[in-house]
Amino acid sequence: MGHLSIRRLPQGLERQITREARRRHTTKTAVVLEYLEHGARAARGAHARPSLRAWAGKLSARDLERVLRASRAQRIVDDELWSQ
Repeated sequence: MGHLSIRRLPQGLERQITREARRRHTTKTAVVLEYLEHGARAARGAHARPSLRAWAGKLSARDLERVLRASRAQRIVDDELWSQ
């Protein structure tokens, strides 16, 4: 994964990114990555589903636990169903 430094970021945009990160309880990096991905999709006219990276840092602790619980439930093998 590459690294990127942004120089001369307009103050208004920096404030917007900071506000959005606080609102979502995530990092500014996660917000900027989402903005970049959204802009790249728009530039190429793609309407693809968001990638996993777009989810980075967006889930609250409660929602994360729900996702993990659901994924664990999907990995349980029902021996009775599979032994028929």
